[in-house]
Amino acid sequence: MTLKVCDQKFTYLQAREFLTDYLYWNPQEISCFEEKYIEVAKFEQRLPKNPSDCFYSPDYFFAFSSLFGEEFFTSDEIVEFCSFEYQKIPDDSKPATLLDFYKKLRVIESRMPSGPDQTYGLSSIRVLFGLEKIVFFTYQDARAYCIREYEKLPKNKKPKQLTRFYKKLSSREARLRSSPNRDYMDKGWVSFRVTFGLEDIVHLSYEEAVAYCSEEYKKLPNKERPTDLKFFYSDLRDKNVNLLSTPSKCYKNMGWVSWGVLFGLDKKVLFSYEDAVEYCSGKYRELPDDKKPTNLTTFCLELRAIELRLPRVPGQVYKNKGWISYKELFHANEKNCFTYDEAVEYCAQKYCECPLNEKPTNLRKFYKLLKASEPRLIGSPEEKYKGKGWQSIMAMFCLV
Repeated sequence: MTLKVCDQKFTYLQAREFLTDYLYWNPQEISCFEEKYIEVAKFEQRLPKNPSDCFYSPDYFFAFSSLFGEEFFTSDEIVEFCSFEYQKIPDDSKPATLLDFYKKLRVIESRMPSGPDQTYGLSSIRVLFGLEKIVFFTYQDARAYCIREYEKLPKNKKPKQLTRFYKKLSSREARLRSSPNRDYMDKGWVSFRVTFGLEDIVHLSYEEAVAYCSEEYKKLPNKERPTDLKFFYSDLRDKNVNLLSTPSKCYKNMGWVSWGVLFGLDKKVLFSYEDAVEYCSGKYRELPDDKKPTNLTTFCLELRAIELRLPRVPGQVYKNKGWISYKELFHANEKNCFTYDEAVEYCAQKYCECPLNEKPTNLRKFYKLLKASEPRLIGSPEEKYKGKGWQSIMAMFCLV
């Protein structure tokens, strides 16, 4: 049997269109949208008696105000919606900051205003999530709870970042204060370590930190000394909790100069390019042929761990001071390179071999083509042969 049009129930969109039109033609101030809906449904049978059941969707929160075209939730509806979304989250995944969670909800629900405290006159954001009646822990109770949760963890899973662990606990236990260092300041608060039942840390002074770090650095053999001092400091902090996490900031006005000084490596003047070449090529020549490194960049970093006058990035420091490549820095291809006279002789010969109508006009491009087939030609002849006979690229081909 086919129902008559008048007996068919409205869909959600049809009900919304009908009720918004109803308000347009019958303007009035509504204090309770649910009561108004029941009143209208008495004379309009196509409106379902239980709209919250008929229009329910797991991906959409039903509200009576939305049927009447209201832009925002009413105060009761927004509390119901926020509490509903908050309760859906497992205890171990509840958000640490309710304001951030509210902002995430606004992305999926446009009926939530950007300033709920002003729109609804709220005393706290907690009211929206049904948490206004919570009695917070005293400091002693909070400490007992934190110690109990910390001791539950296996030794190999105990967190190093106690601040993050506390935030994780506070997201599960609403009675924990979100800012304990502020809220418990005059009620027994000392530090997060004490709150979790651990011995409080007395951090090293700058002088003590320099003495400790220098000693640890000197214990290492020259070849094992790290090039990244920040990373090495992080490793030391895992062994000694008395070291500060950010020494450059904490010791800023207490004598801090640099990471090198912290590890007892006095700030030294960097090598000139010529001195760097002399030092690096000397170290390279000392090695037997079968042990010469193939990765010169890594070898340079290893040398820098021993000799801090070598810059960390020589290509940048010596950019306009003679730098060509790591091979030139170590004279790694010195044995195979042409002397200037040999290079001139080779280039002039190749130029003469070209047919008259095919003689190259771009000599630099021609030189690069020759270098691709002859490895004894160097990449930057004007730099390599400077002071050794170099005049110009044309002179290289005996054209002057």
